[in-house]
Amino acid sequence: MITIENELNAKGVPSPRGTKWRRTIIRQQVLNPAYIGKRVFRGEVIGDGIWPALLDDEDTYWACVRLLQDPSRTTTRAGRAVHLLSYIVRCAVCDGPVSSHLVSRRGWEGQVYSCLYKRCAAVKAEFLDEYAQRVVVL
Repeated sequence: MITIENELNAKGVPSPRGTKWRRTIIRQQVLNPAYIGKRVFRGEVIGDGIWPALLDDEDTYWACVRLLQDPSRTTTRAGRAVHLLSYIVRCAVCDGPVSSHLVSRRGWEGQVYSCLYKRCAAVKAEFLDEYAQRVVVL
């Protein structure tokens, strides 16, 4: 899809919205059953359309759909903010964003929230998470 995206943008072909092509737009286009002459209602194929199919081979289309929707092909990662206060809390020293990461020092290992800019402040994640939960729940 990256190659198709780059090629369409290099040729100046506008996307359906008149903007640059993105992989998500190309994916939506490729997964559209209208290209095999099928009518879709609320995401479900409900029958044949009254227009001619652009792709004659339905087997090829459905093989592409299976390939593109295969969960094992997922290349995106979960967001970094997987801890309670990551990117929500600001550093009290420099006002930088605070994120959680694993630390192993002097015989202690665990999650720590620390400043992303300078590492000028840090606190054990368990303490800050507990405090935030108490404040929010009360």
